[in-house]
Amino acid sequence: AAQTPPTAPPSPSSDLTKQEEGMLAAAWEEYRRLLVVRPVQTKAVSAGVIAAVGEIIGGSLRVRAPNQKPSRARSVGAFFLFGLVVNGPFFHWWYGTLEKMCKGMPSNSPSGLASRLALDRFIMTPPFLVTTLAGLHFLQHLDPKGALKHMRMIFWGALVMNWKVWTAAQAVNFTYVPVKFRPLFGSVVALWWNIYLSMSAAKGAAKPPLAIKAR
Repeated sequence: AAQTPPTAPPSPSSDLTKQEEGMLAAAWEEYRRLLVVRPVQTKAVSAGVIAAVGEIIGGSLRVRAPNQKPSRARSVGAFFLFGLVVNGPFFHWWYGTLEKMCKGMPSNSPSGLASRLALDRFIMTPPFLVTTLAGLHFLQHLDPKGALKHMRMIFWGALVMNWKVWTAAQAVNFTYVPVKFRPLFGSVVALWWNIYLSMSAAKGAAKPPLAIKAR
């Protein structure tokens, strides 16, 4: 009788992959648990970390002169602090408030989606962008007048870019993502946005750098 060939033992790489998948699944479950027990703190830390990563990537893409201010560490700290203190808590409040304002209009219906986008894009975004541009510059340089000047210099270009990037992203967010996960989805998209802000902050340009614009 023909003998069955021996089964090859699982490779170490396959065991490692399963272990990594298990760790990711456990981390995701812990994140979901924290969203229930500590929603504001969890969203704040997530926003801070992602903002800092965006600044690190943006800093690696732009050319820095020797002894250029602010230092790399200070810039990363400014993005982290702004995400932690402003972005995370604000968008936790905003997405909840938006649902109350659009009560009775499902977010995946045409009227519900249009209402949420109109409020988010045209009512919330301009003043929040003013806060973001001025706030980040202030945290980096501790210069109130310089922060206002910088904000005025790049505001309109940044606002147009925001509308181009975030309108489609928010349409997906409102249509498919549960409310409690919307800040996380926004933070992931914000990774690209923070790279743009990082490079614009360094150059003071109203238009994004070519490397970012091409994406």
